[in-house]
Amino acid sequence: MYGVSPAWFLSLYGDDFTCAQAAESLTSLSDLGYQGWQPEIFLPEALQEWESGAARELMKRSSDLGLTTTQFVAHFLLHAFESAEALKSDWGIEEAERLMAVLSEWSEIKVVTVPIPAFAYDRIISPSEYRALYRRLVEKLTIMAASMEAGGRRCGLEILPGALTGGSEAVLRLKGEPGLENLGVNLDTGHFHAASEPLALTLGRIGDNVTGTHLCDNDGITNKSMEPGAGSVEWETFRGWAKSGEYVGSWDIEIRCPAAEAEERYRKGLTFLRRLLDNES
Repeated sequence: MYGVSPAWFLSLYGDDFTCAQAAESLTSLSDLGYQGWQPEIFLPEALQEWESGAARELMKRSSDLGLTTTQFVAHFLLHAFESAEALKSDWGIEEAERLMAVLSEWSEIKVVTVPIPAFAYDRIISPSEYRALYRRLVEKLTIMAASMEAGGRRCGLEILPGALTGGSEAVLRLKGEPGLENLGVNLDTGHFHAASEPLALTLGRIGDNVTGTHLCDNDGITNKSMEPGAGSVEWETFRGWAKSGEYVGSWDIEIRCPAAEAEERYRKGLTFLRRLLDNES
């Protein structure tokens, strides 16, 4: 199955897109030939819209079109991990519980992905301070994951370049923590490529823990989200892994672009992946 990440909505409407706008765009998505998509709360204040019941029409539109929701991206929760101040606060814990209450009506969603962002700092962090911050991240993430698992969902991570955890190896380290054994990871090819992580080694580390995908491209330097095939990601390596059967979920494309270019670039990305994975001409 081929789907899209929430970058589809971000490209069309910006960071403050609404449930009504997302629902409106699903028809175009279906017409392009996609079968899946990822709902998202991008800004913290958007949680209130979901709590008001606005997402019910979005869920209905998806069902009416025969589309599948492949994972939920809790982008807004990254603010719980973006700095020392944020980590030390309790922000994000109650918000994760509120999110699970909202998603209780959306049984199709089995994975909730939490981004771990680039960590903000203005000085050298001492080793002892780093260890304390890391322990707090583990503590906070464990509480969130427990809330998600209590709601019948699996917690996945989306690790951005510059995260406090480090790169893909962080997934294995975190899964060794009590309460995080079931942790998964969203394979964002753009993030790992921009962080100079060779795809073959990255897939060797996390390939059997992938719970979702954001398939995008860039030049290996700037963390952009271009259509697959437009940069220097090692797509033949990706193809070998995809054919291995280690992951059986949806192939979801992520492209951030101007609204006027969205349909054409998402069409182009889908064509590339179908040629790569299905040998379509």
